[in-house]
Amino acid sequence: LEWRVAYLKSESQHDNTDTLTKTTPFGTTVSNRNRQRIGEDEAWQADIQFNKAFELENSYHEVVYGANYVANEFNLNYNNIDLDTGLVTDATPEVPNAESRKWGVFVQDQMFLMN
Repeated sequence: LEWRVAYLKSESQHDNTDTLTKTTPFGTTVSNRNRQRIGEDEAWQADIQFNKAFELENSYHEVVYGANYVANEFNLNYNNIDLDTGLVTDATPEVPNAESRKWGVFVQDQMFLMN
């Protein structure tokens, strides 16, 4: 019997401050903003494997079988913060949130025939 379980979580935060100048027919406005990006990635993985050997009449078998499972979730939170007024605006993320679940089972039979 062999087995593994793994967990990974990473978080990141990026704050970019810039000055935004808008010119329209009605005049020019200048605002200072913080483009805040917060990301989180979380993953689980589990694997299990069994080994079995046996003989049948004129053959010998080594069977390996098991299962695995992987789950991953990725979230982004994008905000634009006006540093002059304190107004926080939700910014549409360039990369959407994602979630995935994968699983599998396997069987392998290695046969040895005719001594």
